[in-house]
Amino acid sequence: MRFGKVCLSVITALAGLACENEIRTTATPEIAVQPSSLVFAAPDEGGDIRTTTLMIRNDGDGPLLIRSAQVTEEDDTIELYLEDAEDWSNGVREVAPESAIPITLG
Repeated sequence: MRFGKVCLSVITALAGLACENEIRTTATPEIAVQPSSLVFAAPDEGGDIRTTTLMIRNDGDGPLLIRSAQVTEEDDTIELYLEDAEDWSNGVREVAPESAIPITLG
């Protein structure tokens, strides 16, 4: 019985110490892409390329880490490309909370 009281006292003391620390929350990113759909205008006279820019926003409270970005299409005809693809091949890009970075498509 004495062993049980000692264990209970130690557990109570440890529980009291644990409760003194602040509860920590995890900061998490929240990705948003604007605009949600793309409309490309007709190319200029004599041209065949038109570009548009997407914004990747971080609406969360933690950093958003982006390792890569790529364009995929539903058929074999390549119609879109990442104009700034080299910017996305140099490691991880970080978007701070409440910030945005552009991606240009052509």
